[in-house]
Amino acid sequence: MTPTRHCVAAGQLLTLPARAGQLARCASGVLWLTAGDGDVVLRPGDSYPVPADGPLLVEAADQGVLLLETPNPQTRHRPRPLRYPGLGRGAVWVLG
Repeated sequence: MTPTRHCVAAGQLLTLPARAGQLARCASGVLWLTAGDGDVVLRPGDSYPVPADGPLLVEAADQGVLLLETPNPQTRHRPRPLRYPGLGRGAVWVLG
């Protein structure tokens, strides 16, 4: 799914509705996030999985951009088979 893009001005406090399992990703700037009962600081390239449904508070030290991604439910928890040649033909381990 396409992430939603949120521009945050320096010193601005942005309140976003968020769902557990969404991924908050810092595209630029330095962002301070508060979700649930914890705080986290993100720098460009950092990401943070939203722990619970509820408001996500975002503040920027300088202008920043937050991408809020919702995982595709069909691929979210699909385990991938791992084939191991030592187990014989057709043997599959599933890691989930």
